[in-house]
Amino acid sequence: MRWGRRLRTLLSSPSAAPYRILGKVAPDSMWRRYADQCRQAGLERSVFVLSFDCDTDLDIRVVEGVHERLVNMGIPPVYAVPGELLERGSDTYRRIAAAAAEFMNHGYVQHTTVDAGRTRYVSSFSYDEVGFERVATDIEEGHRAHERVLGRLPKGFRTPHFGEFQRPHQLRFLHRTLRSLGYRYSSSTVPFEAFRRGPWRDDLGVREFPVTGCPDWPLSVLDTWGFRFAPDKMVDERDFVRQIRRLGQLMETTPLFVNIYGDPSQVYDWPEFFEAVAGLSPFAVASFDRLLEVRPR
Repeated sequence: MRWGRRLRTLLSSPSAAPYRILGKVAPDSMWRRYADQCRQAGLERSVFVLSFDCDTDLDIRVVEGVHERLVNMGIPPVYAVPGELLERGSDTYRRIAAAAAEFMNHGYVQHTTVDAGRTRYVSSFSYDEVGFERVATDIEEGHRAHERVLGRLPKGFRTPHFGEFQRPHQLRFLHRTLRSLGYRYSSSTVPFEAFRRGPWRDDLGVREFPVTGCPDWPLSVLDTWGFRFAPDKMVDERDFVRQIRRLGQLMETTPLFVNIYGDPSQVYDWPEFFEAVAGLSPFAVASFDRLLEVRPR
């Protein structure tokens, strides 16, 4: 959730420099290259996955209404829920899981709190601060919580505080841990990885699905936190809607994999969000799992 820190982590990579420049002067060229990479990965049509990180107690209270509204629009979301919150909201999340929703392991420890007015989000327990041993323990505890609460094991994972655990040695450790637990995929990397390597990568251990950037700012994550609640945001809600609509236009003309995430508590009272993502419903799929069989041409 720490928007400024996440961007600093991304932009500190020397290999990102050419992409930063290109993203400023010629973003359309990056999207054309990404479209070529999607074709080479085996995509014949555009595909859209919407996922939600359910990081606070407020998400428990609003997630069923968000889920029902999106499913009725033809957009079945995927959910990433920390184990502590999965246990606390067990009745709610069991009902959503029973409706065939896909759940990702999101670690065990609750790592975000929010005040009643959603004016202050407080983050804690970042994977890049606690050490690899504690990271592995958190993943394993989250894994077991899914089995206890939902009666099934997760196939995928997303790191807490999206975008902070990005360095090569961190990703290698993450994927070794996931592979040892039998996972099939992760969605834990930033848009830079998509533009550099394509819609997903298979060289880390399990398939890694980067989230999608903005059409106008390709390396910036297109998420509800950054556009609506981040204290250091340089954009607003109207920009989010415009970016979603621009993505829809791109997806109509060329095969793209689009991976967008947010929090239910950040969209439940935002009609424009639902209106915007409705335009992506023709491309929606119910899970990352369905994309695991797509192979390069």
